[in-house]
Amino acid sequence: QDQYAAVFGGFNFMEFNKDNVIVHPLRIREGIMDELNCSIFLCYTGKTRSSGNIHKNQKKFYAKRKKDIINYLEKIKGITIKLKNNLLRGEMLEFSRLLHESWGNKKMLEPTISNSFIDRLYETGLRNGALGGKLLGAGGGGYILFFCPPLKKHMIKRELEKLGGKIIDINFDREGLRIWSIKKEEYFLSDKKCLFNKRLLLWKIGQNPNWQATRKILISMWGKAISGIIPGITQSQAIAVGIDF
Repeated sequence: QDQYAAVFGGFNFMEFNKDNVIVHPLRIREGIMDELNCSIFLCYTGKTRSSGNIHKNQKKFYAKRKKDIINYLEKIKGITIKLKNNLLRGEMLEFSRLLHESWGNKKMLEPTISNSFIDRLYETGLRNGALGGKLLGAGGGGYILFFCPPLKKHMIKRELEKLGGKIIDINFDREGLRIWSIKKEEYFLSDKKCLFNKRLLLWKIGQNPNWQATRKILISMWGKAISGIIPGITQSQAIAVGIDF
């Protein structure tokens, strides 16, 4: 699912079926997107998790409580459809309420999806003015998405940081993946003044809340690419140049 979101960008309603995936672009009004952007932020829990292990546990839990789990999954599916309609209509209060309801159902799918620290962060957010939210991804760690009145953002963020949460402000990427080629362009690298006219394939990765980690990956990729294209340039020299970007 993450790959589809990154490729298409913008706001989409996606249907994942057994044999295909249907992506429905949503025409959200600019004012609604601006209001949503001002009302949400991420809080990093400081903990990573293996989504594969959580999914394995969910399958085991599903085998034991099949009827209950299906009921929770159906509720989450129904909430997703309602959230789509809330966005299209600009019903932000109901949107935030449904986020909270969705998180409550998701926690019932498997015990390790949440933990005491995640619950403490979430409850602190609500107690200080957040209207709703949910943990993103498989669970067990990662990022909590909070929805709150813009004027209360500062206070909520401050209280979450006191508990050890790391605040991440986000923006929407409306275009998704883009690829293009460059022909016969001149690039001068550092004081080596190295010139190359190779055809390059460039791509835009989109916004990642953990930018520093993404930056390190990009710098490493830059080093490998440039050292393979320009004679006489080592990977370490290319990485040193990449850090300046």
